[in-house]
Amino acid sequence: MHVATVLALTLAGRQATAATVISIDPSYQHPSFEGWGTSLAWLANVIGGYPDVIRTEVASLIFGSDGLNLNIARYNIGGGNAPSVINYLRPGGAVPGWWNVPMALGVLTPADKSWWNASNLEHWNFDADQNQRWFVENIKASVNVWEVFSNSPPWFQTVSGYVSGGFVATDEQIRNDTLADFADYLVTVAEHLEQAHGIKVGSIEPVNEPNTNYWQTTLTNNIPTGGRQEGAHVGPAMQSAAALAVASRLLSSTSSAIVASPDETNPTTFLTDWVGYSVAGQAAVSKMNVHTYGTSNRMQVRDLSKGWATALWMSEVEGSWATSYSDIQSALGIGQHIIDDIRELEPYAWVLWQPVEDYYNMIAEGNLQWGSMHIPFNCTATDTLQTCPIHFNTKFYGIRHFTLFIVRDDNFIKSSDTSTIAAIKTDGRIAIVHINNNNSTQSFNFDLSRFGSISNNASVVAVTSTTGSFVQYSNSAAITSTHFAVSVPSYSITTFLISGVTGVNQSLTHIIDGSVYSIQGVQSGKSIAPSSDGTTLDIFTNDSTTTTQRWIIGKVNSSDYSSRGKYTIKNVSTGKWLAGSSTSATSGTTVFQSSDAGDAAAWVFSTSGDGTYTIINVAVKVVLDVSGQSTAYGAPVGLWQPNGGTNQFWTLSLVS
Repeated sequence: MHVATVLALTLAGRQATAATVISIDPSYQHPSFEGWGTSLAWLANVIGGYPDVIRTEVASLIFGSDGLNLNIARYNIGGGNAPSVINYLRPGGAVPGWWNVPMALGVLTPADKSWWNASNLEHWNFDADQNQRWFVENIKASVNVWEVFSNSPPWFQTVSGYVSGGFVATDEQIRNDTLADFADYLVTVAEHLEQAHGIKVGSIEPVNEPNTNYWQTTLTNNIPTGGRQEGAHVGPAMQSAAALAVASRLLSSTSSAIVASPDETNPTTFLTDWVGYSVAGQAAVSKMNVHTYGTSNRMQVRDLSKGWATALWMSEVEGSWATSYSDIQSALGIGQHIIDDIRELEPYAWVLWQPVEDYYNMIAEGNLQWGSMHIPFNCTATDTLQTCPIHFNTKFYGIRHFTLFIVRDDNFIKSSDTSTIAAIKTDGRIAIVHINNNNSTQSFNFDLSRFGSISNNASVVAVTSTTGSFVQYSNSAAITSTHFAVSVPSYSITTFLISGVTGVNQSLTHIIDGSVYSIQGVQSGKSIAPSSDGTTLDIFTNDSTTTTQRWIIGKVNSSDYSSRGKYTIKNVSTGKWLAGSSTSATSGTTVFQSSDAGDAAAWVFSTSGDGTYTIINVAVKVVLDVSGQSTAYGAPVGLWQPNGGTNQFWTLSLVS
């Protein structure tokens, strides 16, 4: 571990000179946070078989309050290659399948794919995967949210006969004729995990990063030599079919799990997948999962989940930002990634891929710093923590700034700064995490005026990391005049815990209920107003004198501060409410109706805190969009699938 340098903090009830103002807004609250998590998978498949002293320490460092304090675990349902195949997967990658080949069938090969019968108990191994299941049994007191996921079906349900992908990386890998069997396989494993370990599986994810070219099996002299991990290419149509198959199997299951999908590698590919689902397939998905190995279009996935009224997880990410254990960039890199994901995705949960990586693999890859901890994946039954040591990088401490101080059931709220997130804690305190990735001390003035009440003894405590573990400051300071000023050191992460600040200032909410606004397009700079015949919506040159460009925006539920809260939009001139009408699965038209009744006249406003909004129609499930990205006077405004275009972003100007 590395000792942090001392943080020079100024906490005062005054504005700092030349300080950047950061506004914290409790009137835009993300849904209750489900928590922070990790996949078990490879690390558990290896370390679950280690001596107790090692595996218990690793489990505590991941899930304990003295470690990363994670409360979500994703169990990897292994596929498993045919018994005749010599293992060629990376250390930990060969997660055992739950099938059993009866001795009478002999040693089956990749070509033997018609033997399995889900109703034959001899074809199941319900004692499989003891290493990963050691973790399940020993972390269940700390984990309150469980998901199971698959990287590949078992070899006999794949097209290629191998769990590392097809011989062509973009060929479909799930067999049509075994799709129902695959769904049965996943749900049955979930049921047995629940029964054997006394846990509750919340969701089942059928395929991981499916619509990619990552997963390819390479044969050399008919012997598999790669890829080195389980994976399967599955296009959008087959993903949709898999979601339907799992949902159908769950109807007869003892498990109350829901279907999560598509678990795609990045938001952009997620959008491609979702458009390719059938309407029935989309309806079968009760939770959306996305990874952020690419980061474009986070907000569009956010808006899809709001339109479909489904939960959204950032279900996997990791990365390397440095090549040494002591480099603070590991902490700053993962910290900024967390902040960006929370601000732009608004996920219900945020999940790591693997916080523990193979020490020797990281060296071989150029001292990469994937994970927060490195341990050899070749330790033996006689090893100890001295002979099989755990190495920490600064990411371990950086992640703890989030996972220790913002926990399950807290609510993230809006911040005006792209390097800052904030949350209302269940105990009433406010937690703020800020990243300073600059080479100089930075001064900030936190504006708390949007809160409803600031008590006379309101105070701030700061916790920081600059090169390693935390330094905490007990000399908290009172807050007056709705602000507090801070200076934070270069290359640091700081968490502020604020007491005595509560409620919402009704006169400073991000949208003031019942107030009059004009709504301007970010791309066009023009304002929306009813078309000349009053039947639809167009954009026009801004005119502050006309009431046609004025809109009363009202909450459907006046006490709802959720970022998924519904609003109505009423034109001041016509007295009619803006509504949406569907024309296809991905588009619609704007219309007007004489009342605010129904979801057609309900809208959700989304923002990352930058002052712009996307506006989602609840009935049509897509966003307000200037047709054809036009900037022309009188251009029509309709509804379209979120795509990230600036013709889908809007600013609100308060008129009265």
